Amino acid sequence: MSKLINQVALAMVAYERGNQRRINHFLRVHSYAEIIAEAENVDADTLKILKIAALMHDIGIKVSLEKYNNAGWQHQQEEGPIEAEPILRRLNCPAGIRERVLWLIAHHHETEGVEDIDHQILLEADYLVNAIDRGRAAEDVIKRAEEFYRTKTAWLLLKALLGAEA
Repeated sequence: MSKLINQVALAMVAYERGNQRRINHFLRVHSYAEIIAEAENVDADTLKILKIAALMHDIGIKVSLEKYNNAGWQHQQEEGPIEAEPILRRLNCPAGIRERVLWLIAHHHETEGVEDIDHQILLEADYLVNAIDRGRAAEDVIKRAEEFYRTKTAWLLLKALLGAEA
C-alpha cells in the first residue's frame, strides 16, 4: 500500500472512530475495488485514485446524520466531498488525484451514464459489500447487479459470494 493510501486509511479510521460497521465497510470496499481493478488491468494512477475513493466514499454519512438526521444517498454525495477535501489537503494529496476522488465521492451512488472504469469499479465494489451484508436473496442481488455491473471480475466475486453459478 502506498504511503498516501495508508495515510488515507488511517485518517478514515480516525474519522469513523468507534463505528466498527462503517470502518469495516470502507475497508472491504477498498479491498474488493483493488481486487477488481488489478484483475481488470487498471493503470496505476487510476488504481491509486480508486483505492483512495473506496476508502472515503461514505465519508458523507456521519455529517449527513448530524445535519439532517438522515444519511440518504443525496446527502452523502453532497456532504462527502466537503468532508473529504480538508483531509486530502492535509495529507498533501496531489490536486489531480484529489479532484477525481472528490468527484467519485459525489457520484458513488449514480449507476446511470458511467463512463470511467474507476467509477464503475467503485459502484461494483460498494454494491458487492452492501448486497451481501444486507442478506438479500441471491436472485434479487443478481437482478439489480445486471442493471449496472460491467466488469468480469465483479461478476465472478458476486456470484462466488452468493454461491451462484459463474
